[in-house]
Parts: sequence; structure tokens; C-alpha cells
Amino acid sequence: MDKISGQLIVYFDGMYWSGLFERIENNRNWNAKSEAVKENELKSNENSN
Repeated sequence: MDKISGQLIVYFDGMYWSGLFERIENNRNWNAKSEAVKENELKSNENSN
């Protein structure tokens, strides 16, 4: 049986929010990194909904 696991790490570096996703499938790693978003852009998007 195939084993798949993953984790998402979201971090704030003082100015930007970023994310890193790691997937492990059959002992092979797959990684994806998100683009950074400024904290004030994130707040303005929350207010527009």
C-alpha cells in the first residue's frame, strides 16, 4: 500500500507571510513554496469580503 503524508508550514518573517508544503509519497519528497504576502495586504483582503 502506498503511504502519503504531508505538512504545511506557514511562517511570518516580520514583513511577509509565506508557506511551504511538503508531501512525502513512497519515500519521495515533493516541495512547493508559496509566494509571500505582506501582512497589510492580507488584512485588506479580509476586509473586502
